[in-house]
Amino acid sequence: MENIQSDFLVATPGPLFGLARFFDFGATFDRYNHSSSIAEADVKALLSDWYIVAQDLWSSIQKQTSEGEGQ
Repeated sequence: MENIQSDFLVATPGPLFGLARFFDFGATFDRYNHSSSIAEADVKALLSDWYIVAQDLWSSIQKQTSEGEGQ
């Protein structure tokens, strides 16, 4: 399964962008990943959260199954 991050609303800059941001005294480099509405952002966040919960449950089930086969 792929890893889903819960920080999708915030843009993740690269190292050079971080260096340039150090000298950005006017905060002109502040960028965020926008949604069309607050409701859309909420839906994206809830789906991401539940996907991560499902990922954790599936991982636990697989771990328990593999431990049970070793006995």
